[in-house]
Amino acid sequence: MRVRNRRQSITLLRIDELEERALPSAASLVSAVAHLTNDVRGLQSDVRELSKTLSSNTNTAVAADLTAVKADETAVLNDLAAGQSTAADLTKLAADEAMLATDLGSHVTGKLRGELGRLAKDITGITRDVNDVTHTLTSSLSTIQTDLMALTTALSTNTNVKVIADVSALNGDFAAVSVDITAGTSATADLGKLTSDLMTLKSDLGSDLTPTLNGLISTVQRDVKDFSHELGQITALVQKRSVDLQEDITELATDLASNTSPTVAADLTALKTDISTLSSDLAAGKSVSTDLTALIADEGKLASDLGATVSPKVRVDIVDLAEDQIALAAALAGLKS
Repeated sequence: MRVRNRRQSITLLRIDELEERALPSAASLVSAVAHLTNDVRGLQSDVRELSKTLSSNTNTAVAADLTAVKADETAVLNDLAAGQSTAADLTKLAADEAMLATDLGSHVTGKLRGELGRLAKDITGITRDVNDVTHTLTSSLSTIQTDLMALTTALSTNTNVKVIADVSALNGDFAAVSVDITAGTSATADLGKLTSDLMTLKSDLGSDLTPTLNGLISTVQRDVKDFSHELGQITALVQKRSVDLQEDITELATDLASNTSPTVAADLTALKTDISTLSSDLAAGKSVSTDLTALIADEGKLASDLGATVSPKVRVDIVDLAEDQIALAAALAGLKS
């Protein structure tokens, strides 16, 4: 456990370092993703601690509430993995947490009251974080679009055939970037083409390149550079999380080598296939939402099939795997609007 905590600290330091290198913005995309990661990890820890504290509680209503909270937690993580809105599931999670607090009544320990308070706080934090990530991503896209429209308008009376074709290409490039972000696929190639076509436009304008037009082109170039920079940082985090997951599954397989259950063996095989597919899709610039959703489901099945009688080391391995899934899901949220 100590080694794992140290690794988490190093990961968070790397996030901080990325934030420091980020270009100035009202709300850094990397910073927003880092906050989302920490709050979702906090949610997972809250639910885990609540489950331990309430393990001896025999109230059927409380048991049902806790089951609902656990299901809500999984639903929120699946939303992040799939690039879907978390609003409905976060609202349900807040309602089920409130119901749990009500059914527990006033005779709760200070420890339990603190756990409920932290859970409520993390739900609020995740709601804010998701909004921040979405706003920062869409705001960056909107800035490019606004400045590109200004450039398009300024060139609307230019009759140069090459310039007209360049402007059309630029707007097509932006549309392609928007599609990439919506689909959760890599926008690197289309952002590169947008940058290249801006340079072509400058060249094709020739003597018509006035200081005003040059300024408009430079503004779009800066917008694209800033956006590419932040997407590159998030992509680096996604790759890091993918490597972490590979390490988690390798360690888990080693610690379960003596387990003779065919069901557990099948679960491990499924997890290995999931991470292999996810890694391949990442390398190809494809969306990995479906891959991560499958990984989350298969990790949950393995945890269930192992039951409560596992060694402390395997239990730590399962927690590590779950936490790195969260980190990857949060990072992916920064690449999809």
